[in-house]
Amino acid sequence: MAKANLEQYTAAINDYDTAIQLNPNYADAFYSRGNAKGKLGQSTAAINDYDIAIRLNPNIASRLKHSYAKTYFNRGNAKTKSGQYNAAIIDYDAAIRINPNYAEVYYYRGIAKDKLGQHNDAFNDFDTAITLKPNIRVNRSYAKTYLDRGHVKVDSRRYNAAIIDYDAAIRIDPNYAEAYLNRGIIKEKLGQYTSALKDFASAIRIKPDYAEAYYNRGQVKIVLGDTQSARRYFQAALKFAEQTGNRYLITQINSAIQGID
Repeated sequence: MAKANLEQYTAAINDYDTAIQLNPNYADAFYSRGNAKGKLGQSTAAINDYDIAIRLNPNIASRLKHSYAKTYFNRGNAKTKSGQYNAAIIDYDAAIRINPNYAEVYYYRGIAKDKLGQHNDAFNDFDTAITLKPNIRVNRSYAKTYLDRGHVKVDSRRYNAAIIDYDAAIRIDPNYAEAYLNRGIIKEKLGQYTSALKDFASAIRIKPDYAEAYYNRGQVKIVLGDTQSARRYFQAALKFAEQTGNRYLITQINSAIQGID
């Protein structure tokens, strides 16, 4: 375990291999080796080890609640990384049955459900995760929870509700440029142009090379009839999009520029 904690994962795996050779029924060794393999990005191998650990000792959850809820959680995460979203959800379900207050599991189950287009169910999971841990103020991952839940609401065309979540993400992390960008895009959809411009400006202030923010600011300027400013923002957006090689955005920007020529 010490080697794994020191991120010496390959060496740790060798140690777990030895332990398993000595005792092929050593569930904890399979579990820990799965964790180490997961850290190395070996998702399929990690899943195999978690499978064996759970098969060898499925009843240990009642004695080591968090540890074995985490086993299902980790196995679910490994499956999510491999794109096995339905299988991941089954593991997240198992983790929640063991520990119904495991906020992170609801969050990642929400992500898996959103990937499958189950937007309402994803919203419910994000909502539960936030309810269980509402007071995390400096953790970007929880600001992202609100951001992701906002995206789910946008997919369901619940725009005002999405803005509330983007507001929450910004309260947690006032320097979250992506949250300002997405809030601005929804405000633009709702015709709140002045407020949208402020959000795009905030995104640019935080991230001066944010091509998407310049592009969307330019789009609002077009709506407001200020084509001169729009051209300036489109040109800035094109510059930064070319630097990152964002071909889709480059195409959109060029089309916007042609539209005002």
